[in-house]
Amino acid sequence: MTVAAARSPTLPQPLTPLIGRERDVAALVTTLGLDRSRLVTLTGPGGTGKTRLAIQAAGELVGSFPDGVWFVSLAPLPDPDLVLPTIAQALGLRESPGQSPLAALAYVLLDRRVLLVLDNLEQVVDVADLLSELLGRCPQLSLLVTSRIPLHLYGERVIAVPPLAVPDVESLSSPERLQQVDAVRLFVERAQAAQSTFRLTAGNARAIAEICVRLDGLPLAIELAAARAPLLSPAALVERLSDSLTLLVGGPRDVPARQQTLRATIAWSYDLLQPSEQFLFRALGVFHGGWTIEAAEFVAGEMSTGDVLEGHARLAEHGLIVPGGESTIVEMRYTMLETLREFALERLASHAESDAANRRHADWFWELSVSAYPQLDGPQGVRWLSVLDDEHDNLRAALAWLRQQGDVERGMQMVGLLDKFWLIRGLYQEGRSQTDSFLALPGAAEPTAGRAIALTGLASIASSQGEADVALRASEDALAIWHELGDREKMPRTLIMQGVAYSHQWRFAPAMAAFEQAAELAREFGDAACQARALSNLAMIGAAEQRYDDARRLTDESIAVSRQSSLYFVLALGLYQRGALELKAGYTSPAEQSFREALLLDHASGTRYRIASELDGLGEIALARGELARAARLMGSGVAILRAMGIPIQPVGRDPHDRAVAELRTRLGDASFEAAWAEGGAMSLEQAVAYALEAPAEQEAESSRASMGLTPRELEVLRLVATGLTDAEVAEHLFLSRRTVSSHLTSIYSKLGVSSRATATRFAMEHGLT
Repeated sequence: MTVAAARSPTLPQPLTPLIGRERDVAALVTTLGLDRSRLVTLTGPGGTGKTRLAIQAAGELVGSFPDGVWFVSLAPLPDPDLVLPTIAQALGLRESPGQSPLAALAYVLLDRRVLLVLDNLEQVVDVADLLSELLGRCPQLSLLVTSRIPLHLYGERVIAVPPLAVPDVESLSSPERLQQVDAVRLFVERAQAAQSTFRLTAGNARAIAEICVRLDGLPLAIELAAARAPLLSPAALVERLSDSLTLLVGGPRDVPARQQTLRATIAWSYDLLQPSEQFLFRALGVFHGGWTIEAAEFVAGEMSTGDVLEGHARLAEHGLIVPGGESTIVEMRYTMLETLREFALERLASHAESDAANRRHADWFWELSVSAYPQLDGPQGVRWLSVLDDEHDNLRAALAWLRQQGDVERGMQMVGLLDKFWLIRGLYQEGRSQTDSFLALPGAAEPTAGRAIALTGLASIASSQGEADVALRASEDALAIWHELGDREKMPRTLIMQGVAYSHQWRFAPAMAAFEQAAELAREFGDAACQARALSNLAMIGAAEQRYDDARRLTDESIAVSRQSSLYFVLALGLYQRGALELKAGYTSPAEQSFREALLLDHASGTRYRIASELDGLGEIALARGELARAARLMGSGVAILRAMGIPIQPVGRDPHDRAVAELRTRLGDASFEAAWAEGGAMSLEQAVAYALEAPAEQEAESSRASMGLTPRELEVLRLVATGLTDAEVAEHLFLSRRTVSSHLTSIYSKLGVSSRATATRFAMEHGLT
């Protein structure tokens, strides 16, 4: 996240307009925008529309918060300790070793005018003290919180969200004036959405007014009733609601009257479903943060695919679930309001179905983690990372269930397989906590494959956290288990973690032995990813020991293995290493090509911390060529990305970076340097990447001749095609459609005078475009 990027709010886009909250929205905008209240909590029972009101107000406050308005859903979180990491993740921050989530957030938000919308805080309200401390450290930060209960913090402005205004049934006015009443207007709007011919008339006005009064003006209850308009007339709705509320309003004594009304309305809507639809609704309650049809089919057990599809259509029609757009695997995704989900879980428990549904949920997401792990380095890595992002809350829930049930073996396997996801996304604390919790369970000390997998994951995360001693012990214990089990095929990954731990201790001799053994075993078992990683790590040691010829040879071997197996995440690391070696040797043009290709790959996977390094490397190349303003912009953008992620420049790279910055300041002069540096820092990540991939002005003529007139986008397509990507994979990397990629290739072939991918690839290699 950069300052410029934050100006576009990350707010959900509601499918329907907000009705009847104009004054409430205006009051919120005044409170947060003009009055500068820094902590506002919207309270009220479920179904009053707190979230929808907060989203609307936040959207209108974007101009008042130049550094960003960010929406963070906390409903799926089971633990207050996950709140700050979840906020950090929403802001795009990456954890740094030894830095708490609070410190990382405070570092980034210290002098920024940002609004955070924290939705559904009530189940993790114990985090309130940390939020108070965050506000104290960040004087420009404001929080808009939705919660069923106040936070009870100093300076908190509590605003109770009331139900919508309802009509006086005993003195009804004309239908036209009646429709101006907020609750009636909401009912009519939603009924018309369900049935286009629905109208408020003199004949149904009293019934509609009675519906709104009986439902206490609660927006969610009104929407659920209106969804029945195609099936029941307003008069029939009144009759059914009357019976339902009379029978069901007597809920728990500690539940407020309006909440009892809402529960009764949900129950009434639920009771009108067919038995199979009721079962599906109950089962869907186990999902956290949404689901796909495929996942629903598995969790629904013996229901047929057709019944699950039809059930989703019916539940959506009645407002009980919400289509949430396409997922990353091009499948419709659905969500459920938290209030409805609570009701579904209650019904699931009352039918003694909770254990079975939660077990199937855990089974599905355990299988997902098993399937995703080997894919993350390959051509489908970007897609699988996005799938895991979508299912992050479900993965947490599955792990919690496995832990609760004492399923230690599968839980250890799952945390060990998710370590790569946690590391790429910078979720060190969460990964470490989850892994430690399973390794501490009774029975976890047995020398099983699950324990070895979890220990290897622990070694990976601990190394990233700077705890080499922990990583070394974990990797050695895991290797002992693999030896005891006789499983040599699983050893390469663990050996790599052992070597990394040794290298972090500057013990290069045992590190090299571990990496060499890993490379040998990986070759034996055809594990290209581990082979490429082992070679890359050997190259790093060679560079650290100033054996640059060996380092370059090993880097080239790693790149060749990665290219051959389409291991794009590992390939990007190798290309960056090669660029750094070439730059150190003074070969600026080859170094630039390596950095650019690495930048393309890391941009596609969202690996921002490496993007920052690649921008810095391209900045040093610009400095070497005398392109001083360009160098300052590129290096300034790289530093801004790191700061936005909460990452300081690492000590190993600080000296050369500082020397380059000092040289730039001297040669440009303070004023010109500061201006160019600020321009780079103000770029969004997308803008910085696009700028880095542009050819500077003095190179445009040569680049144009070499590329035979290809556009910048066509050059990007050609470079990726030359790496062996298919049309579909190129489309995924560049976020284009396959048809657009095909169109670009047709143009490329025409301009280059070639007729196949092979000849186009050869042209790219001959002209230094790969």
